[in-house]
Amino acid sequence: MLRDRKTQQQGEYELVMLEELVPQDHFLRKVDAAVDFSFIHDMCKDLYCWTIVNKVDKQNHEKNKFSA
Repeated sequence: MLRDRKTQQQGEYELVMLEELVPQDHFLRKVDAAVDFSFIHDMCKDLYCWTIVNKVDKQNHEKNKFSA
């Protein structure tokens, strides 16, 4: 989220978590819970450079490690 430029100071950070911005009963949360979209990653893997693919693989690994 952006702050008014007049009040924002250099070096100031604001932590914004999307999980907190999207209501728990939102339609897309229900879709995400019902549909496994992991197949898209494998289908599109060749379309991205290897550094991006490795970063996404690492993020997915970390996410799956904590959700078990």
